[in-house]
Amino acid sequence: MATYPRLLLICGAALLCMTCHDSSSPTAPTSTAPTTNLPPSTGSVKVDIVPNPVPFSGQPVTDAGPGCQGVKNTWYYDQVLMESGGSEVTFRNRTDTFDGFTVNELSGLNIVVQANGTLTLHTRWCSGVPQEHTARSSFTGTDATGKMVTVTGPSVRLMKP
Repeated sequence: MATYPRLLLICGAALLCMTCHDSSSPTAPTSTAPTTNLPPSTGSVKVDIVPNPVPFSGQPVTDAGPGCQGVKNTWYYDQVLMESGGSEVTFRNRTDTFDGFTVNELSGLNIVVQANGTLTLHTRWCSGVPQEHTARSSFTGTDATGKMVTVTGPSVRLMKP
């Protein structure tokens, strides 16, 4: 009978040791996922034009320089910039072409497209020539990690009056 209490004491001590076991040991289960060093996201921006083709407007452009004052051939549309790479992108430069010729080279801009976000730029053109035209914009900047990002939007068809 002396062996039974001794066996019970040994089993109890073993159970106590198991429940007091340090849960941070490598053999203990863990509830947190291991950390992995993922590379930082790279910004990726796409440009959509709404609408395209762009119907003739005829509404005066009142917020541009003197080049558009009194010009009746006008078009209005939106450039929708969408970031899908998971990194905020800041564009500092924009180049606009009209009928294949560079007409604007703007720098020092602060066009920010949030990570996985969308930004809409309201765009307008005027022309002294009453015919169909094409326009296109390119943007250059950097993402949140400092990597250069360049995107050129699609060719925009400006319909004739």
